[in-house]
Amino acid sequence: MHLLVATFTLTASLACEAQTFLQGTVYGDSIEQVQSKVPGARAPRVSDELKANGIAALISAPIKLVEQDFESYYYFSPKGLERVILRRTQLSSEAEAEAVHNALIEALRLKYGRVAQTETIERVVLEKRPMWAIWNSGDTDILLVPQHGTEVLSLAYTLSERSKERANARAADTYKKKVKPKAEAAKL
Repeated sequence: MHLLVATFTLTASLACEAQTFLQGTVYGDSIEQVQSKVPGARAPRVSDELKANGIAALISAPIKLVEQDFESYYYFSPKGLERVILRRTQLSSEAEAEAVHNALIEALRLKYGRVAQTETIERVVLEKRPMWAIWNSGDTDILLVPQHGTEVLSLAYTLSERSKERANARAADTYKKKVKPKAEAAKL
């Protein structure tokens, strides 16, 4: 199954409305809030490697989906929970991987409706890329990447690009209101 190759990061300045991720967790939740909502949540991990990638802490917990074992990873910025990524705990045969992928697609369609975006068939065939799919739920994007080669299946919950853009626009507007160009020009 596929490992999520592209990791979505959020700028620290995002001030967004509550966006629900997995198991009732919400964008911006504290470590304590996530631990109280997620059964089996382990103690948070903090390392220089995580910090170098803009992650303040990481919590993991086992979860069972479509009768398969996954590990869920809750990523925290200094402002709180910013994304959740689930990964299968093991590679499967091609037939089993396809069955798990199809079961997840069906469950995601039931919960979130139609797929909002997928990889193009040309890139899948010509460039041998995985056939990923994204669903939207409010301002949350849900990305499914199937098993591909030696990578396990992944499912990620992140804040949508349009929500990030709105938050960045609000932050820019707030900044513009604070800064007085004439006063700043006088300092130069």
